[in-house]
Amino acid sequence: MSILAVIACVWVLWGAWRGYKRGAIRVLAGVLSLLLGYVACFLWGWPLAQSLAGKVTPFLQWPIAAGSIFLVAALVVNLLFWPLVKRFKQSAATAWLGVAGNTAMATVMLMAALWGAGLVAGAIPNPNIKDVLQQIGYSAEHPLVRISNAVMSRFIGVGLRLVGASDEQVKAGVVLAQTPAAGVMNLQAVSGSNETKALLHSEPLKQAIANGDVEQLIQHPDFVAFSQQPGMESMIALVPRDNGESQAQALATTMVDVFQRVEHIKQSDETRKVLEDPEIQAIMQSGDTARLMTHPKMQPLLAAIMGGSMAREPEKPTTHAPVNEQAEQIKTEQPVAPSGPAHEVMFKWKSTDGQTHFSTWDRIPKAYREGAELINL
Repeated sequence: MSILAVIACVWVLWGAWRGYKRGAIRVLAGVLSLLLGYVACFLWGWPLAQSLAGKVTPFLQWPIAAGSIFLVAALVVNLLFWPLVKRFKQSAATAWLGVAGNTAMATVMLMAALWGAGLVAGAIPNPNIKDVLQQIGYSAEHPLVRISNAVMSRFIGVGLRLVGASDEQVKAGVVLAQTPAAGVMNLQAVSGSNETKALLHSEPLKQAIANGDVEQLIQHPDFVAFSQQPGMESMIALVPRDNGESQAQALATTMVDVFQRVEHIKQSDETRKVLEDPEIQAIMQSGDTARLMTHPKMQPLLAAIMGGSMAREPEKPTTHAPVNEQAEQIKTEQPVAPSGPAHEVMFKWKSTDGQTHFSTWDRIPKAYREGAELINL
């Protein structure tokens, strides 16, 4: 018997003993609070997690949000059941009913923990975590893990239906939930694939997205390759779509919408302050996109991109360099500042000491403007 099986048996037996001591009324309150918390997590968990952006690390946002919701649900239900607990005294019948109820609840919590362990193993490339899981016998093929993944995927499917997800979205969510570790690793593989990189660096696609031309976007070979790469089918199915809209059209429409939001927020003071932060600049210089996207200081920007919540800064009048300065720039082959306001775009440039900097054009010293590279946000 593996260590994992021993831990599972001890946990369930402890749950049964706790149920015997607590009795049926208290266990019923616990079951109801678990169900209420489960429903509430699907209804309000994501907005609450997003509200924590910039306050806690991204990895802790969802656990804190879910834990808070379950705690509130438990407090509310226990307060409602407190008069019944005081009124009815413990008996042998209520004790054994408590055993049955609490054993079931402990089993569900065990399955949730095993499923969550798969998520952690896939999301965090830490060899120490994988070593610990292997030592206790955890693997995707372990019977307990397989049962847990199957049950939790069903629960997630029910939760998605509660929030109004379509049949395709529910099916895709269930498929991803059945193999949490593989799903997370697949997402990471897609984000760093050659097809994704080609999509992000394709100038015709950028132009199509900027123009909002969905049809041109879905017909471009780079977009087709991106949408048809291994692992994308289940993820594309999660993208909301209107009636009669294909999955490719829904994905393209979402990309256009996100681009427009990026254009909307990149002119704000908040964006400029974040991108000029020394810590963020160091991460940008390292090229670690995953770390950049999960950094707490980037979370408000990402939340604004996905939710369109950041207000746009009023445009300032366009300023042009004097004629003699423009001539000097052309002579020295320096990049000319964009025709829009100087605070709207970011540049990458190097100082004489070899340090790489990121700032807006108006903040680049004239001596360093030669060779400055425009960054497409």
